[in-house]
Amino acid sequence: MQIQTADYPGKSGFHRPLKRKHRKAAIFVKPVDIEYLLEATSNNPETLTRLVSLYIHHTGERLEGIKAAIALGDPEGVYSLAHTALGSSLTCGMTAIIPSLRELERMGTEIDLRGAESELTNALTAFEAIRNYLKEKIA
Repeated sequence: MQIQTADYPGKSGFHRPLKRKHRKAAIFVKPVDIEYLLEATSNNPETLTRLVSLYIHHTGERLEGIKAAIALGDPEGVYSLAHTALGSSLTCGMTAIIPSLRELERMGTEIDLRGAESELTNALTAFEAIRNYLKEKIA
């Protein structure tokens, strides 16, 4: 059985094995590891607000770019944008979107975009959950 790693910052470290067949069913209790995010910003409210604003803005743009790359049948574009969005999500502790971005990244690498629209929908849903959670916790 192939094992995929769901990278996300947490109290037990960065890697948690996740069986591939259960990857889409992975449920995170919170869409954001807020403790990790606070630590990453040294608990500085200005830094936190700025980082969250940048994350929301740039990730939104990247998801739109992924949508366009899928429509164009551009696996390299899908890979590049998913990879970049994944890196910033890992850095900021945005756990809910990580599985979908990993899958989009994989699809781009394997030059096989079958199911990419569905995975993008999952990513957009996770992104909305992240935005709502952050509005509630940071506002």
